[in-house]
Amino acid sequence: MHGGPINAQDLGTLSRGSFREHHEAIAKNWDEKVSRITLTVPKQDQWIADSFKSQLAYILINRDGPAIQPGSRSYERSWARDGSLTSAALLTCGHPEEVKAWIDWFGSHQFESGKVPCVVDKRGPDPVPEHDSSGEYIWAVANYYRFTHDQDFLKAHWPRVQKGRRLHPVAPCPADDRRVR
Repeated sequence: MHGGPINAQDLGTLSRGSFREHHEAIAKNWDEKVSRITLTVPKQDQWIADSFKSQLAYILINRDGPAIQPGSRSYERSWARDGSLTSAALLTCGHPEEVKAWIDWFGSHQFESGKVPCVVDKRGPDPVPEHDSSGEYIWAVANYYRFTHDQDFLKAHWPRVQKGRRLHPVAPCPADDRRVR
Protein backbone atom coordinates (compact mmCIF):
# COMPACT_ATOMS: atom_id res chain seq x y z
CA MET A 1 0.00 0.00 0.00
CA HIS A 2 1.21 3.47 -0.87
CA GLY A 3 -0.98 5.79 1.16
CA GLY A 4 -3.95 5.74 -1.19
CA PRO A 5 -7.54 4.95 -0.31
CA ILE A 6 -8.49 1.56 1.07
CA ASN A 7 -11.28 -0.33 -0.64
CA ALA A 8 -13.99 -1.16 1.94
CA GLN A 9 -13.84 -4.86 1.01
CA ASP A 10 -10.13 -4.90 1.85
CA LEU A 11 -10.53 -3.54 5.39
CA GLY A 12 -11.09 -7.00 6.86
CA THR A 13 -7.92 -8.36 5.27
CA LEU A 14 -5.62 -5.71 6.77
CA SER A 15 -3.58 -6.77 9.71
CA ARG A 16 -3.14 -4.31 12.55
CA GLY A 17 0.43 -3.66 11.37
CA SER A 18 -0.48 -3.11 7.73
CA PHE A 19 -3.33 -0.79 8.72
CA ARG A 20 -0.90 1.23 10.86
CA GLU A 21 1.57 1.37 7.96
CA HIS A 22 -1.18 2.50 5.62
CA HIS A 23 -2.32 5.16 8.11
CA GLU A 24 1.25 6.44 8.54
CA ALA A 25 1.76 6.60 4.77
CA ILE A 26 -1.42 8.66 4.35
CA ALA A 27 -0.40 11.00 7.19
CA LYS A 28 3.07 11.43 5.66
CA ASN A 29 1.52 12.13 2.25
CA TRP A 30 -0.77 14.83 3.67
CA ASP A 31 2.02 16.34 5.74
CA GLU A 32 4.09 16.70 2.55
CA LYS A 33 1.16 18.32 0.71
CA VAL A 34 0.55 20.99 3.35
CA SER A 35 4.23 21.61 4.09
CA ARG A 36 5.41 22.79 0.68
CA ILE A 37 5.25 26.32 2.04
CA THR A 38 6.39 27.39 5.48
CA LEU A 39 4.95 30.24 7.51
CA THR A 40 7.29 31.51 10.18
CA VAL A 41 5.37 33.15 12.99
CA PRO A 42 6.06 33.90 16.65
CA LYS A 43 5.33 30.94 18.92
CA GLN A 44 2.17 32.53 20.32
CA ASP A 45 0.84 32.86 16.74
CA GLN A 46 1.46 29.26 15.65
CA TRP A 47 -2.30 28.86 15.40
CA ILE A 48 -2.16 31.10 12.30
CA ALA A 49 0.26 28.77 10.50
CA ASP A 50 -1.76 25.74 11.63
CA SER A 51 -4.98 27.31 10.36
CA PHE A 52 -3.28 28.10 7.03
CA LYS A 53 -2.24 24.46 6.63
CA SER A 54 -5.77 23.32 7.49
CA GLN A 55 -7.26 25.61 4.85
CA LEU A 56 -4.81 24.30 2.25
CA ALA A 57 -5.83 20.75 3.17
CA TYR A 58 -9.53 21.68 2.79
CA ILE A 59 -8.84 23.08 -0.67
CA LEU A 60 -7.14 19.83 -1.69
CA ILE A 61 -9.76 17.61 -0.02
CA ASN A 62 -12.64 19.38 -1.76
CA ARG A 63 -11.20 18.75 -5.21
CA ASP A 64 -13.14 16.24 -7.27
CA GLY A 65 -10.60 14.86 -9.71
CA PRO A 66 -9.28 17.94 -11.52
CA ALA A 67 -12.26 20.07 -10.44
CA ILE A 68 -11.39 22.72 -7.88
CA GLN A 69 -14.50 23.22 -5.76
CA PRO A 70 -15.10 25.68 -2.94
CA GLY A 71 -16.90 22.98 -0.97
CA SER A 72 -18.36 19.53 -1.21
CA ARG A 73 -21.78 17.94 -1.06
CA SER A 74 -24.26 20.72 -1.90
CA TYR A 75 -21.54 22.83 -3.53
CA GLU A 76 -20.18 20.24 -5.96
CA ARG A 77 -19.55 22.58 -8.83
CA SER A 78 -16.36 24.10 -10.16
CA TRP A 79 -16.68 27.81 -10.83
CA ALA A 80 -14.26 29.71 -13.08
CA ARG A 81 -13.88 32.49 -10.51
CA ASP A 82 -13.27 30.17 -7.57
CA GLY A 83 -10.98 27.92 -9.59
CA SER A 84 -8.83 30.75 -10.94
CA LEU A 85 -8.42 32.42 -7.54
CA THR A 86 -7.87 29.13 -5.72
CA SER A 87 -5.31 28.26 -8.41
CA ALA A 88 -3.31 31.31 -7.40
CA ALA A 89 -3.26 30.09 -3.79
CA LEU A 90 -2.27 26.57 -4.85
CA LEU A 91 0.56 27.88 -7.03
CA THR A 92 1.88 29.95 -4.14
CA CYS A 93 1.70 26.87 -1.89
CA GLY A 94 3.65 24.64 -4.29
CA HIS A 95 0.84 22.77 -6.08
CA PRO A 96 1.25 23.48 -9.80
CA GLU A 97 0.15 19.98 -10.83
CA GLU A 98 -3.34 20.50 -9.34
CA VAL A 99 -3.61 23.88 -11.05
CA LYS A 100 -2.56 22.49 -14.43
CA ALA A 101 -5.11 19.68 -14.09
CA TRP A 102 -7.88 22.21 -13.34
CA ILE A 103 -6.93 24.53 -16.21
CA ASP A 104 -6.71 21.62 -18.67
CA TRP A 105 -10.07 20.24 -17.54
CA PHE A 106 -11.97 23.53 -17.21
CA GLY A 107 -10.61 24.88 -20.50
CA SER A 108 -11.74 21.73 -22.29
CA HIS A 109 -15.33 22.88 -21.65
CA GLN A 110 -14.93 26.09 -23.65
CA PHE A 111 -17.88 26.59 -25.98
CA GLU A 112 -17.38 26.79 -29.74
CA SER A 113 -18.10 30.53 -29.54
CA GLY A 114 -15.03 30.97 -27.34
CA LYS A 115 -17.05 31.53 -24.18
CA VAL A 116 -15.61 29.80 -21.14
CA PRO A 117 -18.42 28.55 -18.88
CA CYS A 118 -18.77 30.13 -15.47
CA VAL A 119 -19.43 26.73 -13.88
CA VAL A 120 -18.95 23.06 -14.69
CA ASP A 121 -20.32 20.08 -12.79
CA LYS A 122 -20.99 16.40 -13.44
CA ARG A 123 -23.63 17.37 -16.01
CA GLY A 124 -21.07 19.43 -17.94
CA PRO A 125 -20.73 23.17 -18.54
CA ASP A 126 -23.59 25.42 -17.53
CA PRO A 127 -24.27 28.20 -20.06
CA VAL A 128 -25.22 30.75 -17.38
CA PRO A 129 -24.92 34.28 -18.80
CA GLU A 130 -21.88 35.47 -16.86
CA HIS A 131 -19.25 37.26 -18.86
CA ASP A 132 -16.11 37.21 -16.72
CA SER A 133 -15.25 33.51 -17.04
CA SER A 134 -13.11 33.86 -20.17
CA GLY A 135 -10.96 36.44 -18.41
CA GLU A 136 -10.68 34.27 -15.32
CA TYR A 137 -9.55 31.32 -17.44
CA ILE A 138 -7.03 33.51 -19.31
CA TRP A 139 -5.74 34.88 -15.99
CA ALA A 140 -5.33 31.34 -14.61
CA VAL A 141 -3.38 30.28 -17.72
CA ALA A 142 -1.15 33.36 -17.49
CA ASN A 143 -0.64 32.90 -13.76
CA TYR A 144 0.29 29.22 -14.19
CA TYR A 145 2.80 30.21 -16.86
CA ARG A 146 4.27 32.97 -14.64
CA PHE A 147 4.90 30.38 -11.92
CA THR A 148 6.12 27.46 -14.03
CA HIS A 149 7.48 28.95 -17.29
CA ASP A 150 5.98 25.86 -18.99
CA GLN A 151 6.03 26.87 -22.65
CA ASP A 152 4.45 23.61 -23.84
CA PHE A 153 1.48 24.29 -21.55
CA LEU A 154 1.15 27.84 -22.86
CA LYS A 155 1.32 26.67 -26.48
CA ALA A 156 -1.36 24.06 -25.80
CA HIS A 157 -3.72 26.63 -24.24
CA TRP A 158 -2.95 29.53 -26.58
CA PRO A 159 -5.73 28.67 -29.09
CA ARG A 160 -8.31 28.68 -26.25
CA VAL A 161 -6.90 31.92 -24.86
CA GLN A 162 -7.19 33.59 -28.27
CA LYS A 163 -10.68 32.21 -28.79
CA GLY A 164 -11.82 33.51 -25.40
CA ARG A 165 -10.17 36.89 -25.89
CA ARG A 166 -11.98 37.48 -29.18
CA LEU A 167 -15.31 37.51 -27.32
CA HIS A 168 -14.51 40.81 -25.66
CA PRO A 169 -13.70 44.09 -27.39
CA VAL A 170 -10.35 45.69 -26.73
CA ALA A 171 -10.74 47.96 -23.71
CA PRO A 172 -9.01 51.32 -23.37
CA CYS A 173 -6.31 51.54 -20.74
CA PRO A 174 -7.27 54.44 -18.44
CA ALA A 175 -3.65 55.19 -17.49
CA ASP A 176 -2.48 56.23 -20.93
CA ASP A 177 -5.36 55.44 -23.29
CA ARG A 178 -3.41 52.66 -25.01
CA ARG A 179 -5.36 49.63 -26.08
CA VAL A 180 -5.02 46.51 -23.91
CA ARG A 181 -4.25 43.53 -26.10
